[in-house]
Amino acid sequence: MAWAFYDNTGATKEAVSGVSGDAARMSISTTAFESFTHNGWNDVDFETIDYDYGNIALITGSVSKMTIVTPGIYTIAAGFGWEPNQTGDRSCAIVVNGSPIASSSQTTVSTSGAYPYTQVSTDYELAAGNVVQVLAYQNSGVTLDLAVNADNSDISDPFFTIALKDTAIIGGGGGSGDATTTETERFTYFHGR
Repeated sequence: MAWAFYDNTGATKEAVSGVSGDAARMSISTTAFESFTHNGWNDVDFETIDYDYGNIALITGSVSKMTIVTPGIYTIAAGFGWEPNQTGDRSCAIVVNGSPIASSSQTTVSTSGAYPYTQVSTDYELAAGNVVQVLAYQNSGVTLDLAVNADNSDISDPFFTIALKDTAIIGGGGGSGDATTTETERFTYFHGR
């Protein structure tokens, strides 16, 4: 079976044969400033499809929701930093069809000038048609922006990644379909810290 790799414009870049290696996966991110009101869960809007191996999900509406095409058990991960503010908590959640399935523990900010970082990851069985999205929460008393790499090079841009765990379709070992540095860094950053 052959799968296609799509770049962030949706154009097919190369065909990848179904051999053992990395799992089908998709990641979206943003480098845009996004503001969140005090004391509420809000949708995180992403602007860029970083990669789409295996065509496992479709982007619906804005680049903030993934509609699952391929059913299976997925690892779902999201993370982002916040602008410095010493008041309140920060959190993020993964939502499927409007219901939360996982959330980060709230990060209480105590250091002046610090960029608090929230992240969440879970394994979850998804059916075709399920809609997955990320929500953000903060209760600082004021509107806050998500931080992007341009603010502080020690944090990654906000990201949202899904990876199909039960089907290996992308070839490894130096051939087509190898992970790029960006993909490897994103998975290492999230899972390695």
